[in-house]
Amino acid sequence: MINYLYHYYNNMATVVQTTPQQKERCDLCKRFLRIKILSANPIKFEIYGNPTSQYGGLFCSSYCSLNYTKIIKKKLKNQQVSLS
Repeated sequence: MINYLYHYYNNMATVVQTTPQQKERCDLCKRFLRIKILSANPIKFEIYGNPTSQYGGLFCSSYCSLNYTKIIKKKLKNQQVSLS
């Protein structure tokens, strides 16, 4: 499946095809990630400045990163308890 981003510039929509490795959304809350606009015409941007956690993932904020870490640690703890 091919993903597309729709960008609006001067009331005209341009469609930019995203690459499979380019993530657009937070792994926890599914909000958009922070971007840095490199060029306005044609629009070019890069995803930057987004926190991650020791368990991986890409997040929109440090709050999501910390919550994801807490969730994973809780799951790992529950797995260790159930194995005992």
